Amino acid sequence: KAYMYGEDLMYRLLKGAGAPERIFNGLRDSKVTHLFIKERIFAKWVGFNFTGEEKAILSGFFKDYTLGVFQKNGFSVFSLKEVNP
Repeated sequence: KAYMYGEDLMYRLLKGAGAPERIFNGLRDSKVTHLFIKERIFAKWVGFNFTGEEKAILSGFFKDYTLGVFQKNGFSVFSLKEVNP
């Protein structure tokens, strides 16, 4: 599998999302299967770039559309859930 640095993709998806499902669909359409996150940097990035409403949408996305598969030393890996259309 190919790896991609996804800050720009995540930014565009979240800014235009309006709903957690749209983030999921955008990632799935881009063939993303997992998110590898450096927690401290991600939290700072989210804090600087998104409104309270956008943060709530992002939180809903992680709650409803991902599964945490690994967390250690400030890194997390999430897989996108299998969701039937």
